[in-house]
Amino acid sequence: MRRYTSILSLPSELIINFLEGLTIQDVVNVAQTCSSFRTIIRSNKQSIMQTRNAFAILDSLPLGFMPAQISSEVLYATAAGSLAISKRLSSGNKLTPRNHILYDLSKLTITWDRQNNIYPSDFFLADHVHLLAFRSSSTLFVIKLGQSDLMDESARIDLIPDRIYRIDYQVSDDGKCLFIAIVLRDEITWSGLLQVYEIPILPRGFGQEVLHLSIGVPYLIRHPAAEMQRPTVTIRHPYVVVTVNHEGLIVINLSEKSGLNIDVLDQSFIPDEDEETMSKAVIDFRIHPQEPVVFIFDEFWRSKFFVFDIPSDMPPLSHSLSSAIDAWPLRKVQHQERPFKFPFTSARWTNPAGFRKLSTSSSIFDIIAIDPFEKREELAFGDIEIHNSAPSPNTRLHQISFHLSDGTRDVESLRSLQEGWKDHISSVVFGTHVLAPNIYMRVDDLNSAHAALVPKFEDGHGHGSCWVQLAIPGYLDLAVLPEDLSQRDNKIVYRGDPYPSLVDVRTGKLYVCRPEGLHVLQY
Repeated sequence: MRRYTSILSLPSELIINFLEGLTIQDVVNVAQTCSSFRTIIRSNKQSIMQTRNAFAILDSLPLGFMPAQISSEVLYATAAGSLAISKRLSSGNKLTPRNHILYDLSKLTITWDRQNNIYPSDFFLADHVHLLAFRSSSTLFVIKLGQSDLMDESARIDLIPDRIYRIDYQVSDDGKCLFIAIVLRDEITWSGLLQVYEIPILPRGFGQEVLHLSIGVPYLIRHPAAEMQRPTVTIRHPYVVVTVNHEGLIVINLSEKSGLNIDVLDQSFIPDEDEETMSKAVIDFRIHPQEPVVFIFDEFWRSKFFVFDIPSDMPPLSHSLSSAIDAWPLRKVQHQERPFKFPFTSARWTNPAGFRKLSTSSSIFDIIAIDPFEKREELAFGDIEIHNSAPSPNTRLHQISFHLSDGTRDVESLRSLQEGWKDHISSVVFGTHVLAPNIYMRVDDLNSAHAALVPKFEDGHGHGSCWVQLAIPGYLDLAVLPEDLSQRDNKIVYRGDPYPSLVDVRTGKLYVCRPEGLHVLQY
């Protein structure tokens, strides 16, 4: 008589080995077949980490943690949750919110001024620690959002009023604190001030900010359009980079309290004997998450970006340094010889989306491009606004992902909205303002007559790139502005007024900030 051995009678180590090389979807499917498989898979991290697309969940892990630092149950739950959201958003169906939370922000004293176009701005979102930061007028708020409709905690930083502000944020690698770099610029005295804060974001000690640096930085404008369109400060601890003007960059090492005024030379232009090598016309920049290098985007070369190494021998900072350009030591540096090239010569609009984890020690750098074209067109100064305009129904959106270790790239393309939706409806399109990978922002009127169309690129779960259509519920509809403006209520926002909204594609959440509070919709 032949005997059959059940696979469940095998040691769990063998069962886990059988799963090696499958996808996360395959492993979740196996776990759902019976309680025994579920128990084995949930209690062994290897079942998830040996899948061929394990990288797809690295950016969804609890902030500050890697797989080795969390339990196998949390790792499995993160993988299953990330997979479910990715699958739902890629279904092609018009999605309605499954739940809604309204957080009361009245205690924060947020400024809303329709006439002067003042509303909350400079947002930062770290959903996995329920953290939201933004600026209102001359106050910076950092809030922790609870699971109910209450804020767990909040902190504020009062800034010098009547300045132009440029702000960047970074959660520390261990997830314990938030770094904030703020450039305050005075257009009357043409002076600049850089301040760097650290705020603990764990429950114990939350909000006790520490001012690490307050120092004058040069403020020179040679290209007003570029100044208005592009960021002017980036932080990746211990480094902070600030624009001096259209060509120079201030680079600071916070840990060593050292810094330089760096002029990046353009190797593409070979000068004549009586000429100097040209500087690059920097319009954007990012700091590598693991290495001391800076990625810069040059206005002339719209089809590539360049990398230069942060010098290791920068001189010590003097806190008496003023914002005068002559007060900062100047050094000319060459960018790395080989640039990273785009698969097109130019585009109507490009934006660095930031870095995504490919493994625990390497990253991918994403670029979002709208309507790239094959041949470069000569642009007049007045055309710059056109090349930064919002998407239209014919928009083609591309994501170019650069593998930094070997210089290769992947391209994901979305069909135009006309092709993606046969019955095209009135819509608000997210995608032109990228806060972080998969996090988009718009300042627009959302109501039930609109659908929010959000780009979702391939996230490693195999569902492909697509437009996601989010239905806007009726309770977000705004009142119509009274014909008699004297009857308007300055405490509410009317239809057509600007207010910010954010979409996090990783979590499937829509955040809408309005005077009555912060709406969070889970799709």
